[in-house]
Amino acid sequence: MALSPLIKKTLLKCGVDLRLVKNIHKSNRKEWEENWRKQYDAMPLAKIGSIIDVGANTGQFSAMIKKSCPNAVLYSFEPIEECFLQLEKVLQSLPNATAVRMALGDQRGIFTINKSSFTPSSSFLKMGDLHKRDWPQSSNHKTERVEMSTLDDFFSDICLEPEVLVKIDVQGYEAQVIGGGNKTLGRAFAAVIETSFYELYEGQRLFDEIYDLMAGLGFTYQGNLDQYVSPIDSRILQADSLFLNKSRLGDLK
Repeated sequence: MALSPLIKKTLLKCGVDLRLVKNIHKSNRKEWEENWRKQYDAMPLAKIGSIIDVGANTGQFSAMIKKSCPNAVLYSFEPIEECFLQLEKVLQSLPNATAVRMALGDQRGIFTINKSSFTPSSSFLKMGDLHKRDWPQSSNHKTERVEMSTLDDFFSDICLEPEVLVKIDVQGYEAQVIGGGNKTLGRAFAAVIETSFYELYEGQRLFDEIYDLMAGLGFTYQGNLDQYVSPIDSRILQADSLFLNKSRLGDLK
């Protein structure tokens, strides 16, 4: 027998939620998407003509950003075969979207990546103990040989429609992507870069160094769109940091 709305409301006030699990997940997802869009209002999304998603995994960011920038041309880079196959399926339904099975860094060739059991944590760098502590489900890994190029090499002959948005989320390898993409980033209006405040991967460059690299390219730091707070000790471990190209800001007034 179905419960009346009054009984459901009373139970909810007592902390009892009788919704179906799938409906709860749907509601949580909708709330997350709304918060995500509010964060990205810091950029003039209507003016974005090209999007470069470095470290696309299975297309989570690509799918979200295309909802806000439906007419933009999208290039999504993912080197791991399992993730790339899922990314291709996601991008099939998106207009002007290209999936590229390739890693980006500061050199070209075939390299070994550590494929984590939790694929978003996969990296060319060795996972640190702090990462394993906060994301224990990611600690196991296998290795995979993947192709790597640089942002500048890939886009050397490609005309990018302004304004350009670059997202870099490569698990501690962000500095290498920046190092191989100075010219391409110089053409960008905005960059969203995952930055860490503590070493989650061995030898990774932390926020201060990423900030210096981007400042050297003429970008100004505009704050964090999202950040991860450790449930274990409440430290802010990493964030999605927003950088805007000072040379492009005047064009948007």
